[in-house]
Amino acid sequence: AGSALGRLAAAPRVWAALRSLDLAWNHLGDGAAEALRLGWPDGLRALRLDWNAIGERGAAQLAAALKAPAAAALQELDLRSNPLGDVGGGSICKAAGGHGGLRWLGLGETSLTDAGAQGGVPELVGHPSLEGLDIGENALTDASCEALARLVASAPRLRRLVLRGYLFEPTRIGDEGGQVLARAVGQLSRFRAGEASCKGRAPKTFELDLDDQQVGCRTAVEMSRHCGAWSRFSAFNTEISTAGTTALANALRARSTEAAGGQAIALAPHRLNVAQCRIAPSAVELLRRSGTSRLDCHGQRPQKPAVRVAC
Repeated sequence: AGSALGRLAAAPRVWAALRSLDLAWNHLGDGAAEALRLGWPDGLRALRLDWNAIGERGAAQLAAALKAPAAAALQELDLRSNPLGDVGGGSICKAAGGHGGLRWLGLGETSLTDAGAQGGVPELVGHPSLEGLDIGENALTDASCEALARLVASAPRLRRLVLRGYLFEPTRIGDEGGQVLARAVGQLSRFRAGEASCKGRAPKTFELDLDDQQVGCRTAVEMSRHCGAWSRFSAFNTEISTAGTTALANALRARSTEAAGGQAIALAPHRLNVAQCRIAPSAVELLRRSGTSRLDCHGQRPQKPAVRVAC
């Protein structure tokens, strides 16, 4: 793989003209990462390395490349499904944190644990250009959510966080972490609303993906309190219940009613995915009448025996 990249780099006209390079699903290892560092194409804006075999050593090579002037144009880097581990993921986060033009970073399914997220994500706090982060399908629990929340609340352009659960992990992100993230989304919205009002335009809203996590009623209720802050909330195959769904439906319907009544609020279209949760038909019907632009609610699982939960 490294020699193939070397041959491509030896064609200077082709290499210099590259703006997007897709190397996904190629069994590339650490040697290929080193070859990229040594011959990084000037002007490269998007690099896909997902579904390869790049580990800790390769991550260090890519981190060094990101810090070099040749990589200044890079805007998108996807490393999903590489065995980076906590050390490798931390190296990438640290380099990405100093790369002011990066807009998308993919670290999904890279063998990160809470320790890796707690060490690496703070390097991205306040990032001036980052618009999206995929850190899903890692072994993360509630312990990682404070660091992620600080990123959400501080990065001025961040619009999407992909945080899908890894189904084979018995303990994933639950309501404690879900509420922390929801509050951060609301905090970011207040900052953006003030900024947008000064410029005379509607604020940008957030997209949060918590599919396959263990979030439930409390997370849904907290999201309902900040429904003006997000345009998409995906909670496929989670423990969201009838009570949490009812809170979401009522909050979304109230915003639609305010807009219909002439209130001066800028409404973003809401997309909601609560498929394969544990929601009663009556609550599903409430959601259908809540004014969402897209609603996924198919395949509801049987509800658990009733337990009083303070939402």
